Amino acid sequence: MSNVLSLPRVGPYVGVSRDVSRGRYRLLVYGAYNACGLIGSEHNGICVLDDQDMQVVADRLAQVSSGYHGPSPLQIRALEHLLTCSPEKFAHYINESGRNRFVVDPSTVPAAQEQAA
Repeated sequence: MSNVLSLPRVGPYVGVSRDVSRGRYRLLVYGAYNACGLIGSEHNGICVLDDQDMQVVADRLAQVSSGYHGPSPLQIRALEHLLTCSPEKFAHYINESGRNRFVVDPSTVPAAQEQAA
């Protein structure tokens, strides 16, 4: 992978290498943040969007020093955890991250096996 600028964007999130959903929650692994034209690869990680309420729940989860060259192993492991853990662990991870804008109620998170359906 050359750099994140060649990957898709979702809103201000640049270099989206993973875009998956767990029920109403959309999880993006992104390499940079577009702040009014200033692309900052130091602002990277996993973003959690709530597609039902149309809001950003959290971002910069599992952030590393630079996202310019794509997702880090830490970010891939964190994404896999969020996709496979219990609803309670999903909510706890986000609510305790310090990067959440809203509190996730575990009752709004489907069980992991429901993802494949």
